[in-house]
Amino acid sequence: MLAINILLLYSKPSVGCQDDDEKIAKFAAMRGYEGVTGCSDFSRACALNNRVGDKLREVCCETCEDYGNVESIYPPNDGETVQVFLLAGQSECTGSADPDDVNSDPKYSELHGDIDGVWFAGYSGRVGSVDSFFVQPMKADVAGLRFGPEVSFGERYHKITGERVLILKYCRGGTNVHTHWNPTTAANTWDNDEDDGTALWMSENAELDFQSKESLYKNMVYTIRRFTEAFDEQGLFFEWKGIIWVQGNGDSREGDPIWKTFGENTAQLWDALRDTIGVSAPIIDQGSSTKSQLKSGKEYATQIVCQAKDIEWARSANDEDASDCVVGPGNPCLGENNTYINPDFYNYYGYDPQVPEELKPPGSTNKTFHWWKNFPYDMHSAYEGMILKGRTLANHFVLEFTDGIDLPSEFAEEDAVLQFPWPACEAGTSPGEDNFCWIDQRDEDLMIDLCDESSLLMRGVPKVCL
Repeated sequence: MLAINILLLYSKPSVGCQDDDEKIAKFAAMRGYEGVTGCSDFSRACALNNRVGDKLREVCCETCEDYGNVESIYPPNDGETVQVFLLAGQSECTGSADPDDVNSDPKYSELHGDIDGVWFAGYSGRVGSVDSFFVQPMKADVAGLRFGPEVSFGERYHKITGERVLILKYCRGGTNVHTHWNPTTAANTWDNDEDDGTALWMSENAELDFQSKESLYKNMVYTIRRFTEAFDEQGLFFEWKGIIWVQGNGDSREGDPIWKTFGENTAQLWDALRDTIGVSAPIIDQGSSTKSQLKSGKEYATQIVCQAKDIEWARSANDEDASDCVVGPGNPCLGENNTYINPDFYNYYGYDPQVPEELKPPGSTNKTFHWWKNFPYDMHSAYEGMILKGRTLANHFVLEFTDGIDLPSEFAEEDAVLQFPWPACEAGTSPGEDNFCWIDQRDEDLMIDLCDESSLLMRGVPKVCL
């Protein structure tokens, strides 16, 4: 609040519209951004669609003059195909990791600056706008002051395959598949009979609203069109390679039973995204947290749509039947009798330096690993946790959906899912201190392979599609 109050005292820029570097440096320091000496350092914040962004555009008027129009820099037009991944979901997809942290850590030098062979397409600003879409080489601060799994996913996939790769990103924190991403709601539909299939038509006729969470699927369709048209205009070749979906907590309490509602809503969205891009692209998915209901729903969704894989790791377990406490980004349920922390996991990677010694078990490692943004109040991933997330998603996309390519041993050794898998609990058991598992909530008749050929034929999938 203090920083905001100071900004409110700033006067509007004088005639001539000159940047006030002293004021912006003071503002940045008060908000914890080190090394900001003036407006150019903080230029990405010009696109923030909130009160702070408004004041930054006043104080940094020259720098922010074209804040909504980030220059696009495309891959070379040399005939090589770019492999495109669609990245979508909620807050862990948006990301809270600080680019300055990764850029100052020599362990991650391969993620410093522009990443060779990898591009980003998406929006600048907190929630984006029609005017803020751009394409540029991938780097940690490509889209602003925070990053998600796109940075390390792209770097890892390129390193394994040697292919050019682009991540098309549209994410929004605190959202659900029940309503916000639901392709059938009134806010997410438009006049398909009049639609000519272009991004321009949608921007003029589909009532796009990037400020609201109610029309995320519609915004995503626009985003996909905007990207494909941009690449077509440049004469660039691309292939839809996959979908990365990072979401779950927003649907923790919706449905009866939750797993079935969540699974069906997720599958409905995945099918709609595949229809939009025109390809049954494989899906790699994460976001169950420690919740058996969400994990069960995700497993059900992968059965419905097929060619989809949910990956999670066993750094903790949660018995939802033993307590009312629900693990979430703002509450790790410390001290609850239903939450179990896996000490082997943290001894392997290291403990977050924010975790006090009294919370660690005896004999814990002294290694550190930056897992969380602000333990225990904000459990969104800090830079190392986010890097691990992106790399793990890339590893398992390759393992599940790419033939003829082996995962290098050094990548497997750092992979959280391979080193600490999260299995379903054996019959009659529950999560506990020595049993890091999830309880399969699905009806027994659904715990079968719905994606084999006979099952798909029975569900009406034409044999020519198998």
